[in-house]
Amino acid sequence: MESQQEIREKVKEGSVTIGTELTLKALKFGQLEKVIVTKNCSAKVRGDIESNKGDTEVISVEFNNEELGTICRKQFAISVVGFKKR
Repeated sequence: MESQQEIREKVKEGSVTIGTELTLKALKFGQLEKVIVTKNCSAKVRGDIESNKGDTEVISVEFNNEELGTICRKQFAISVVGFKKR
């Protein structure tokens, strides 16, 4: 399970994709090592991620999309974050 601190560090480094569209696009091209999905992410988005994940690890976290937005220092809710491969 990803800690809030680890997510903050990845965001600070700039090695993340934020949001459904960017994360799905990066997933399709195999550019992500991990995807974080909030507990209140929609079933459609969750299904899209699962069907495109390939060998990418998908982690469901216990916080909601508003909390993830705050962790990422954004003023909007975020349901999906992807960690880019190094």
